[in-house]
Amino acid sequence: MPRGTVAPDLSALPVETGGKPPTRPGEYRKLPTAECRTLAIENAPFAKDLDEHSENQAPNHPRFHPLKPKPNEAELGRRARGYLADDFRNKAAGDALDDFYQLAQSEGQFDLLAKSLGELRARLADAEEALKRGLADRSNVDALRVQVLDMEAKIAQLEAGIGAL
Repeated sequence: MPRGTVAPDLSALPVETGGKPPTRPGEYRKLPTAECRTLAIENAPFAKDLDEHSENQAPNHPRFHPLKPKPNEAELGRRARGYLADDFRNKAAGDALDDFYQLAQSEGQFDLLAKSLGELRARLADAEEALKRGLADRSNVDALRVQVLDMEAKIAQLEAGIGAL
């Protein structure tokens, strides 16, 4: 048996789209990649605590502090904690750079989406004007409204992502 086409019910969609186009902030905080990496390394969680651990230094005399490690054990512990602190710093720097480049990509996408939204709104306005003048709906005004609303939703999601980053 052949399948028929199903027409979606668009009556619940709003007829009016959003008012003003989205705008980016006028001023940004300038943070180069090197400074981003440096700040992440300086503020890596637990790394400073591992570097300043009390058992990194051997006691002056082992008999005065029987619970402290011997000099060779203190050196091994210091090295192990140092490698772990370096690992924490490297992970923090990598995560910071990932966020940095995601933010740059999101801001670039925002500009493209804002331009696309302006063009879609212009097409929708032209199509609605043609309908008002009695011309046939050749550009499918309802589909254009759906595209405009979808673009506005994408921009809202992107703005939320930029705010989170």
